[in-house]
Amino acid sequence: YADYQSAAAGEPVRILLSDNFRSQQEILSAANAVFRRTMTPRVGGLYYGDAEALHPRRVFADMGSPAVELHYVDMDVLPSYPPVARDEVEAEFVATRIAEMLRDGTMIPASETELRPVRAEDIVILMRSLSGKAATYLAALRRHGIRCVCGSDDLFAAEEVGFLLALLEILDNPHQDIPLLTVLMSPVFGCTAEQLALLRADCRSGDLFDALEQSEAHKPLLETLTLLRQTAREGEMRRLLDEADDRLSLRAIYGAMDGGTQRRRNIEMFFGLADRFETGDRFGLHEFLQYLTALREKGLSGEAEQTAGAVRLMTMHKSKGLEFPVVFLADLSKQFNIMDSTEPVLVDPVLGIGATCYDPAKRVSYPTIARAAISDRIRKQNMSEELRVLYVAMTRAKEQLIMTSCAAKYASRLKKLLPRLSDPLGPWVSAAVRQPDEWILLA
Repeated sequence: YADYQSAAAGEPVRILLSDNFRSQQEILSAANAVFRRTMTPRVGGLYYGDAEALHPRRVFADMGSPAVELHYVDMDVLPSYPPVARDEVEAEFVATRIAEMLRDGTMIPASETELRPVRAEDIVILMRSLSGKAATYLAALRRHGIRCVCGSDDLFAAEEVGFLLALLEILDNPHQDIPLLTVLMSPVFGCTAEQLALLRADCRSGDLFDALEQSEAHKPLLETLTLLRQTAREGEMRRLLDEADDRLSLRAIYGAMDGGTQRRRNIEMFFGLADRFETGDRFGLHEFLQYLTALREKGLSGEAEQTAGAVRLMTMHKSKGLEFPVVFLADLSKQFNIMDSTEPVLVDPVLGIGATCYDPAKRVSYPTIARAAISDRIRKQNMSEELRVLYVAMTRAKEQLIMTSCAAKYASRLKKLLPRLSDPLGPWVSAAVRQPDEWILLA
């Protein structure tokens, strides 16, 4: 697009909104440093130069501490036993840092001349995806006594709602190990890993439910599931959930845990979904699960009420258009998902269809030129989107931006990146990145 001041009449124009009235100068300088190095027409769709750079137009009181932090948590320095998941390590690091800030009364600007202590509601944790991670971060924050909500992204990320979903899944089909394990290891039933290992050792054939059926110790659980399954056959989902609550004391158990008020509210909201389901022409447990799956894919707010006094957990994508005094960018070592560029048959609106070719004589498969071209185009589009999402995330912070990455073999990764460095970067370098923290390292 031509600049709007020099464009001819009727020609598409470009207007750059570079004046920033949200963030501290240090935050904008960090963002500019990253995207000057990494954003190109191939990755990001444009050259990020002086015209595109963000310029601070707001004055902040001096905090007396850095407005931007970058933390790399090295898994290699941790004990090899017992093994700890990367997400758990990073979640604990983030929760500890937030607890320090709240306990020490870290000062952030309240105006151009005044400072104030940071509050929990000032803080948001942004990640590319919360799938499989939300419960880990919520648990880490709660261990430190920090109230937290994940409702701006997904009610279904709550532990108590996850239990209810798993319970419904095994009532629909008990021969599913993962939801059955979720139910057994929940606070409601409290099975330990050792107990389940012994259960499996006693019955090595079949699935986990088959092992339960042969266990005398778990007969009360099986009886409860049988009674609930009988209610489920009658098709009234609200009645089924109420009976589960009565038999298992769900509100009492989760209400007695940390954040009990919010947990009870989440359970009530989930029960309300059954009421909504039954107002339509829908019936039965299996159809209710399909209804919940559709809601889960859209994301359902569980936060409508009360973010006061709570740290928020949110996806980078959902943060677009919002601003927060303190932003934690976490999970920056998560590798990009490139699965949609690796399918055997690829389709593109411009390049058409490209398929993998199979040679039956040699019994080998190889990509055709068309498929290779479409795969490269999809990868380029996906990488550009990932870089734009990182741009959005880094520019949500007003007063403080704290970035974290947790992985192993950082020294090896740095050695691989070092030979690629040049000024400016080669056009292929930014495109070869496989996780967001490498873009930051390149800057």
